Amino acid sequence: MSRGQRLAVIALLGGAAILRVLLVASLENKPYFYRPVVDSDAYDRWGQEIAQRDFVGKRVFYQDPLYPYFLGITYKIFGRDLYLVRLLQIALGVLGCWMLFETARRLADFRTGMAALILASFYKPFLFYETALLKEFLAVVLVEATLLLLVLAREKRWAGLAGGITFGLAILVRANLLLVALLLTGFFLLKNRRGALLLAAGV
Repeated sequence: MSRGQRLAVIALLGGAAILRVLLVASLENKPYFYRPVVDSDAYDRWGQEIAQRDFVGKRVFYQDPLYPYFLGITYKIFGRDLYLVRLLQIALGVLGCWMLFETARRLADFRTGMAALILASFYKPFLFYETALLKEFLAVVLVEATLLLLVLAREKRWAGLAGGITFGLAILVRANLLLVALLLTGFFLLKNRRGALLLAAGV
């Protein structure tokens, strides 16, 4: 990329971050910002339990565990600060926007990457989930990381294994992605048996 292109990408990512921070600031005085309800409340309570009492647990997980562990580890390190949690989610979401850009740029060209970056930066569902205590944002970021790593795997063999690991983590956020993992592995078997084995091993 040229210097101008890099500056354009940085400017867009900065705009995406500012938009999300302003959204969080506008939501702070809403009733459920510091008092989560329904699913958000369940994740918050589970995260507190992980941070304060029982990291491993004693029973089979009743739902996908990675997002509550994300909350629990954050609470353990920084305390239960729901504003900070949202800022961390924003940072990961903006990183995901860049990964989507980089994937599209490598598969096509810079213009395609910029189109993907613009759409991801201002896509309302992304904005909603990145500023809420809900697991969907984390699944999106991990899938974006997987896509980039699988593209890199064409040049760097280790990226196939790393892509499998990130997709395995995504499955711990959304268990139904396991079906997609099976399809991906089957697709790679048709094109690159070693790549398929690395992907499956990572998952």
